[in-house]
Amino acid sequence: MDGMVGRDGHMARYPTPCSGRATMHTATMIDRSEVSRALAKAIAYKQCGRQAEAEAWAERLVRLLECANILRGA
Repeated sequence: MDGMVGRDGHMARYPTPCSGRATMHTATMIDRSEVSRALAKAIAYKQCGRQAEAEAWAERLVRLLECANILRGA
């Protein structure tokens, strides 16, 4: 499974970003801590005036939600 190693050294439990190999099972196994992290970073960067970083984390959040079939891709 394609994945991403986080700062803690653990492998993500879902394809990141959607690799095309996501099945119904992997799509429902969203890593909530990664979603929370992306949301928190987007907000924090926005609040300190770092718009480019805020947008990058917001885009990551959208991809995570799309992979989990929570948010449909445009």
